[in-house]
Amino acid sequence: MDSKPAHPDTKPIAAPAKPEPIQLLRGDSAGLLGRKMESIVRDYAYRIYQNNSETHGRDLGHWVEAEAKLVGTELEVRESGPWFHCNCPVRGIPARQIQVGIDPTKFIIHLSADISSNAARSEGAYPIFYCAKWPEKVDPSTAAAYVLDANITIEVKKADPPEPNLPAKPVSNPIR
Repeated sequence: MDSKPAHPDTKPIAAPAKPEPIQLLRGDSAGLLGRKMESIVRDYAYRIYQNNSETHGRDLGHWVEAEAKLVGTELEVRESGPWFHCNCPVRGIPARQIQVGIDPTKFIIHLSADISSNAARSEGAYPIFYCAKWPEKVDPSTAAAYVLDANITIEVKKADPPEPNLPAKPVSNPIR
């Protein structure tokens, strides 16, 4: 075997980036994340109300404005056989500060899990949540989420299909 020294001008090849796992919340914990999102949106909507000279009758408008600032919904969910996949940009937020809540019908991504809504507003870190519905029911126990190359990837398997409809048994007419 002929071993030649590396050329002095060659740069070492960097190892490919490794995915960083994200904290997954299921069941009641996913529900708590949903309530946290609602609470932060509600607080922000109230601040909008206060900043608008406390004009009454615009509560729905304040809520929609707050939700538009804090909750992103433009996520593409792709299907691949029995699996659903979703990607979301994370703009430099480390995996340890991201939570993903998954239930059979939807998922919520919370970016910067230790940041309060006040800090988010002062730093301009919008949105701090992403929320989307699964096209069909999924099994949260099969979910995985990780960050790779400034993107979150969520993978989850569809729920087992319901049992097939059995052929109807003929009903005997008891009245004859």
